[in-house]
Amino acid sequence: QNGQVVLSSACVTGNPNNGNGTPQGVYSLAYKALDQTLRGEKRPDGSYEYETPVKYWMPFNGNIGMHDASWRSDFGGTIYKTKGSHGCINMPPDKAGELYNIIQYNVPIVCFY
Repeated sequence: QNGQVVLSSACVTGNPNNGNGTPQGVYSLAYKALDQTLRGEKRPDGSYEYETPVKYWMPFNGNIGMHDASWRSDFGGTIYKTKGSHGCINMPPDKAGELYNIIQYNVPIVCFY
């Protein structure tokens, strides 16, 4: 903000080795929501590939977004290569909460690797 870093956090992004790499590009925040359940593809029996509750949800590319990942004990490094997400940016819960409170619409979200 005004040329200064206001938040820095380790994260886990999508696993490119499973075809779930976080899409590269420049995006903007679509909306913010609290207490959401993220769902994978719907199966023929009506169940979902996965259903994951999150406290902070900040989508920027369809169903790809930034959110807390309370089920993870580690973030950063090369975790994404073997235990990465389905494309989202998983963040420590406290950092996701900080981001949720400061992120504004029309702020560029740049994804690259």
